[in-house]
Amino acid sequence: MTQNKVKVREDTNQGRELNPNQYREKLKARWAVLKNNEMSPSTLIGLFDENFEILNQSNLIEINNQIWGKNVNLTSERAYLNYWIPINWNYIDEYINSL
Repeated sequence: MTQNKVKVREDTNQGRELNPNQYREKLKARWAVLKNNEMSPSTLIGLFDENFEILNQSNLIEINNQIWGKNVNLTSERAYLNYWIPINWNYIDEYINSL
């Protein structure tokens, strides 16, 4: 008995690239504005830092750790995000610009 294999095509629009209403160009243009302002690594890190400060001043993480039997360490989480954001931001920037 032979199996029918379905060949999956990357684009399903009869050989044309899928880019409705010039979506890719609009995304790239919007990213060009946001990446240096609202979505810059320093802005993102600043937003996270503000939230980390709120959490540090509250007792919520300690309560959450007790309830769930966890040991979330905000200092290490903050350090990880400060490392992760710039590295992945560059990847996202390169990806969007390559569209």
